[in-house]
Amino acid sequence: MPAAMYRTKTHRHDFATGKTHTHERPRTLDEQAEIDDDADALLAEAGIAPRSRGRVYCLEVPTGIPDLNHILKLIAGRAW
Repeated sequence: MPAAMYRTKTHRHDFATGKTHTHERPRTLDEQAEIDDDADALLAEAGIAPRSRGRVYCLEVPTGIPDLNHILKLIAGRAW
């Protein structure tokens, strides 16, 4: 996937006004490489081979799981 397809979103909350401002931009190749390196390091700690670079990995919510947040909590609970 072209680097321009990866996006970085930043949220900044202004406590004076109570408003949150969001800024979105394409990630640089260096930023994406750092993210990929971190993900591969976590996989290596778990004894899993690194992911192929340049691909987007999606998680399909299994039947019986109410939403994505629930499955992510289950995954996080088993990771440690």
